[in-house]
Amino acid sequence: MDEPNPKFYKCYEITRNFPGCPRIDIIAYDYDDFFGNDIIGLTWLDLDDRFFSEAWQTISNKPVEYRELYHETSSIA
Repeated sequence: MDEPNPKFYKCYEITRNFPGCPRIDIIAYDYDDFFGNDIIGLTWLDLDDRFFSEAWQTISNKPVEYRELYHETSSIA
């Protein structure tokens, strides 16, 4: 079943050291029984830029973040 707006409901914890944390690349794949898994989309996080940003530092209650996935063959997120 093709789903244009999938919901993932996954949480992962990753330990990184500051400063010098490498960019985190997130790639989502679909699951196919017979024809191989295809990339649905990707996004990335630069934790150093975020952590040292004055705008991010001034937020007292950091929000849960929702990110859009991008794919090179699509003009929409």
